[in-house]
Amino acid sequence: MKSSKTAGSARAWWRNGVAALAVVIAVIAGGAFLWVAARGGDPASESVAAQAGGELPAFAHTSSATLAGYQSAVANQDLFTEMPCYCGCGMHATAHHNLKECFIKPDGTYESHAAACQICVNIAADVMTLKGQGLSAKDIRQNIDAKYSKYGPSTDTPPITDG
Repeated sequence: MKSSKTAGSARAWWRNGVAALAVVIAVIAGGAFLWVAARGGDPASESVAAQAGGELPAFAHTSSATLAGYQSAVANQDLFTEMPCYCGCGMHATAHHNLKECFIKPDGTYESHAAACQICVNIAADVMTLKGQGLSAKDIRQNIDAKYSKYGPSTDTPPITDG
């Protein structure tokens, strides 16, 4: 029969082993979380359809301005389709054709590009400010062109022909 001293040592060893295992699991889980966050969020969340009231992907939450940009893109998809982007994204292999595509892919899923692009986020904020001032899409476009054309080539967004 074991002495109480030996039994106590076994219990202490077991508790310490379980505690060490819990720490290892926590470190691995934390590392996995940081790795996923650094990649732009949960890949499954990218496939969430961009619709009003829907869940936004993790990468849309990188800042309050970025979140506002994604929310505005979802709520104003037609307007964002008429606006160009001047960050150079129109020159990429998978070129964007308008501001909407910086936030929402043509297939309706979320695009992570704008989450890391301050120009896209700033243009989105300006579009919403100008819309709030009651400007027409054509006038908003003229303001965006005037302000952002100095940053780089625009996307190949067609001009707005009516008011």
